[in-house]
Amino acid sequence: SFDGFQKVPKYIGEFEKNGFRSVLIVLNNVKKAVKAYEELSKKPNGWSVHLLHSRLPEKRKSEVIFELKSRLNAGKRVVLVATQVVEASVDLDFDALITEISPIDSQVQRWGRVYRNRDTDYTMNSPNIIVFSGVDRGTGAIYGHGIGREVLQKTAEIIKSLEGKILNYEAERNAIKDVYSGRILDEYRRQIKELLGKLDYFTLEKKTEAQRVFRQMSGIYFVIPQLMVWYGKKYGDETAKVFGEILLESCNWTKSWVEIQELISEKLNGQKLKKWELKKLLQEFSVSVPVWTVLKNAHLLNAIKGRSFKGFPVLRNLDEKQLEILWEYGIDTVFGEDMDAEDIL
Repeated sequence: SFDGFQKVPKYIGEFEKNGFRSVLIVLNNVKKAVKAYEELSKKPNGWSVHLLHSRLPEKRKSEVIFELKSRLNAGKRVVLVATQVVEASVDLDFDALITEISPIDSQVQRWGRVYRNRDTDYTMNSPNIIVFSGVDRGTGAIYGHGIGREVLQKTAEIIKSLEGKILNYEAERNAIKDVYSGRILDEYRRQIKELLGKLDYFTLEKKTEAQRVFRQMSGIYFVIPQLMVWYGKKYGDETAKVFGEILLESCNWTKSWVEIQELISEKLNGQKLKKWELKKLLQEFSVSVPVWTVLKNAHLLNAIKGRSFKGFPVLRNLDEKQLEILWEYGIDTVFGEDMDAEDIL
């Protein structure tokens, strides 16, 4: 299993000796990522350490990515601790990777974050990808259900056979084919067929209703007005601050977009914001929470039961300390809960 607190600093030191200046660490759930980030941040070794996962505010995610790109382009030493969120949605290029085991297709996505946009291929004798192949409880909860345990075992075998080798597209493609073959492939085909059969009975009349259902499969997005106000004051964003102050008043939640635009214009000395700009702000200062966590958390459940603003439940009553924690670590740490019990991000 992943032992990030003893082994990772040693590996980072070895990477540094080889001239590497950027390391990506991918863990299989948010709880482990936050823990590793906290531990690595305590070590004053000249590396800047960053955290990225699915339950940070959207604005925070984009700022972390922007800062990372700036540091990477400047050749500064960078460590990013992340979850599966980096597998497909983040265009970053690192020198080296440390990752937990995951299904082979997920592994290939993670490997693709290393030497991504280089003029030359990797040719050094020492490896720049390290995979922890043990399956701990957290990894098993995410990937180990049903045939998943067999997929992880087969993936570990394939990775072992690739140890010390230079990987290319053909090797990665063959690795995926080797894992998803025989009984494993037959079982996935059966599951897909069964799922498609169930979907035949599931219809949604309105496009907006379909969008709502699919959003909630991964999580419910809460907008946080106090975060807008906090961010606006801290970083001089008057627009975010004013919009947040308006949303703190529940009497404004039923107002039309035109009425909201007028309220903001009054407070910003006539400055007019377009509807898409306001929608963007809502998205930026929202955070995703798994549905099952909402159902067992009174604070979140009350926000769901109350009136929403333009489809977003409004989460209020967070103090400044909680807002700072939310910004750096994410919503899990605010409520002290492990939201990954059944989650994949």
